[in-house]
Amino acid sequence: MKKSPLKAADATLVQGAYNAAAAGIPRGGQDGMAQGMDDLMKISADAVKTISENRAAKQKEGDDLAQKILDTGGAMDTSWLDLAQSEVEGMHGDYKKAAAWNKKNKTAKSMQDLNTFSSEIATIKDTREAVAKAQEDKDWSNAATEKELGVFNAFMSKDSKKRVSKDDDGNRTFEVYVGDETMGNKGWMSTADISRMADDHKKDYTTMVDIRKQAIDVVDKAKADAKKNKEEGYTGGGYDITKATAKMDNTLRNANLKSLMHDDVLENGTPWVTAVKSNPEIMGMTYESLGINPKMNSQQGSYRGVSGPSNTIDLDGDGKISKEEMTLLSPQDRELITDALTNPDNKLYEEDRTRKMMASYFTSFVNKQYKDEYTASGGNDGTNANYNSLDQASKDELHKEYL
Repeated sequence: MKKSPLKAADATLVQGAYNAAAAGIPRGGQDGMAQGMDDLMKISADAVKTISENRAAKQKEGDDLAQKILDTGGAMDTSWLDLAQSEVEGMHGDYKKAAAWNKKNKTAKSMQDLNTFSSEIATIKDTREAVAKAQEDKDWSNAATEKELGVFNAFMSKDSKKRVSKDDDGNRTFEVYVGDETMGNKGWMSTADISRMADDHKKDYTTMVDIRKQAIDVVDKAKADAKKNKEEGYTGGGYDITKATAKMDNTLRNANLKSLMHDDVLENGTPWVTAVKSNPEIMGMTYESLGINPKMNSQQGSYRGVSGPSNTIDLDGDGKISKEEMTLLSPQDRELITDALTNPDNKLYEEDRTRKMMASYFTSFVNKQYKDEYTASGGNDGTNANYNSLDQASKDELHKEYL
């Protein structure tokens, strides 16, 4: 797959709607909060550095393994050949016995089993070569952590253990030992699951290009609308953000959300997972759905170092997060919220909710390109709502629709 960078869009336009921090300043406890934040940032920085170094080491190991596979045209290594030889010898034995006793049904079944085994090995070979190619082409999404990269490396390595297991019906499962630290106490992972993991962690170039193309095409539309407005008193056009958001949501239904969360889709240096962490649009969502306990630590009005007027940050008692209540959320809360919105393994994760938030985010970006280009091209001064972003009331109403 080829990368298609966002071109023709002015760098100053490449900005996300989530870059600004949530409005408001936590009330009270500033000295303690500031020190706590400094400590948290130091711990976070050290953790990020370690994660980054470990990931880089796995990538380097993977590059070396992939090169060996591709240099041999994807040929299976000795660990797979030894496994195949053992299985084939057993099936050949069954075939010979059936043939010797002229048991045609068993002979046919043994031959079919040999053919099926051949196809299964061919599938593993193709998957192995595809994983090596993805490694070589740097096609892994930033969603692929040290864990996933370790699995891919084990799959490519001739030194990792392989085995075949069978169910009661005789169906075979080919497995690779990927390490206890990756798969808990089991340590074994099927090649089918590894193949699915690989597909799940590739960059979604197709959707990236689609979103970037919308941002580019809308610039031409803005220029044309501005020209008509000046020359003909044009009153149509504009960017229908409601319709566009629905269209974007539909596009994302067939996309790899993991890639679009973690990769720099807009080429502004801020992947969605980072943007949503700094300013998640969570107004109207419930504390429960995000794993947040709104109760204060004590009756003294302290909520994780932030003072409040009562023993709960749920000021209106409706169980939903308001704009004012967002300012009382602690750094720990924001970590919980981010995980609930971006981690599919989190039991609170809801794909539909996350997809709609992403659709709103990407559409807001495209809308900004329209507004900025229309203004830069000499369109009206902002009095005509057709040519500008929605007012705040309309935005709030739109956001409610996508909660």
